[in-house]
Amino acid sequence: MGKNLNIVHDWLKGNNLRPTSINFVTDKSELEKKKNDMLIGQKYSDDDGKEWEKTTYGWTSVPKVLSAIKESNPHCTVCQKEIDFHNKQDSRAYSHTKMCFDCMIDMDTTRKLQGSFKNFEQIYVFKKQRDFVKSTLQDLNEALLALEKQSAIEFINEFGDREKWSGLSPEKIKQDVMRDITEGEQVLLDINDQLSKLDAK
Repeated sequence: MGKNLNIVHDWLKGNNLRPTSINFVTDKSELEKKKNDMLIGQKYSDDDGKEWEKTTYGWTSVPKVLSAIKESNPHCTVCQKEIDFHNKQDSRAYSHTKMCFDCMIDMDTTRKLQGSFKNFEQIYVFKKQRDFVKSTLQDLNEALLALEKQSAIEFINEFGDREKWSGLSPEKIKQDVMRDITEGEQVLLDINDQLSKLDAK
């Protein structure tokens, strides 16, 4: 009799003193079934709290730092889609409109159909001009404050030494800067007037 048959014979007679273990082979676990049904890009967390993402090559772990970075990415104000800055269209659209590219196109198409796109375009251009003028005025005011503290115009040359500009009067430069500030403030008023008229349409 073979060795295995002897073990079975002894076991049936009640003489089997060997430790016996019985293993059951079952179907795949619920988690395995769920993982197989998941689509590419979906994620799940295991018992240890580690996050996994399904890719075309299988399952890959998602580092917690990367997850934190992705969560901090901005979202489209219309569809709440996460903005991927590797996508040039989305990143450019978001920088101008706080929307993803698709929502921006939908919004522009709706405006064109309603006949309000021309008005929107003019408002957009004037707002960009207003932002530029405000930034320039801020720079000019900072330059004016710096000029009031200096008795002479100085600069750092290529050797790292301080040099004074000869032939340039701080008073003359102050007058030019003040003239530019006055002109900038007038331009800003004109832009705001135009925006008020466009908003009233």
